[in-house]
Amino acid sequence: MLDNNFNYLLAYDTFNAFLPWTFDALSKSSFYYSLSYIWEDFTLINRNMVGYLSYSTSWAWIAKMFNLDIYFVLQLSSLFISSFIPVIFYKILLISKVRATIAFRFSLILPLVSVLFFYSSQILRDCHIGLFYLIVIYTSLKKFSYYNLFVILVIVLITSLFRIESGLFLSVYLFVYSFMGYKENKSNRFFTSFVISIFIGLGVYFIYGNLSSISNIYLFINDYYISSVQETNGLISKLQTIPFFIGDFLSIFYNAIQPVPFWVKLSSNYDPSRPEVYNFMNFPLLFSSFLNWLFICYLFCYLSFKNIRINVNLFLNQKYLISIFIGLVFLVVQASVIDQRRLIGFYFFFILFLYLFIYLFLIAIKFI
Repeated sequence: MLDNNFNYLLAYDTFNAFLPWTFDALSKSSFYYSLSYIWEDFTLINRNMVGYLSYSTSWAWIAKMFNLDIYFVLQLSSLFISSFIPVIFYKILLISKVRATIAFRFSLILPLVSVLFFYSSQILRDCHIGLFYLIVIYTSLKKFSYYNLFVILVIVLITSLFRIESGLFLSVYLFVYSFMGYKENKSNRFFTSFVISIFIGLGVYFIYGNLSSISNIYLFINDYYISSVQETNGLISKLQTIPFFIGDFLSIFYNAIQPVPFWVKLSSNYDPSRPEVYNFMNFPLLFSSFLNWLFICYLFCYLSFKNIRINVNLFLNQKYLISIFIGLVFLVVQASVIDQRRLIGFYFFFILFLYLFIYLFLIAIKFI
């Protein structure tokens, strides 16, 4: 498809940020100088996304070396990362004691009827972030080991290089997993406590030393994503005025059921300024909206009815429940964010949570 230079396959942020910055780095005389340019004046606590630019520029240099279309190759780079999400999804289902055949079927359904199908073709960071979050969640569900703690640390750092605010939130798992390790490792608690204390101490020292930078990032996000929405006349801004987190939860529900009606994204009248509205890959988003509706209804029932919570919690261990709580905090923090791709960090885990409920229901009715 050569129409409009692939514009119909790309998203708004692709043109305004990711492609121009990638081509800027690609203009250097060699791959080494491209990376040097990207990492020049690097500091961890900033929004320069050096990790993503290094990744995209690497693929762009491959395209340049073999005289391939750079747009297409960059889309393949997103598709390559996205392909690992169902794999990790499958592995989480397996450690959740879901039968291998059922877990495999659920993992095949995931990319077909979720936002993954659409965003896997986009030159964006969101599927990368979704994969990193899913790896950390998967690792946190496993038995404590220092190796797993190191894996979480590495993934948190990599995530920070792609999107610093996503990495900062994901760092919560370092403390949660350390605490769970202290509870699990009863045979050698003194050594475990010593290692974890050093680890947490270094983390607190790092946060304290970069408090000003972290504060600036928070203020930017608050102004760009939250305050700007609250100042508009839309429904989200009105919901945000409702107190006691009620407005946040209503905003989460409203975001989840988008688009309304389901077929609106297939219309060029939806938002003519955004070229991706013409993308036929939008079609699976109709199904993903239904999937979101199912999850929101299930989550409401889970939180509201004690009997459902008891039966589900018998199947889930404490680590799952902790991730569910962290995920709810993640949604509340970003309740005013309308774009669903911003929530992709915990999107796949919540869909997995829904699948586990469906699996339990099928067992209860003796369908499987």
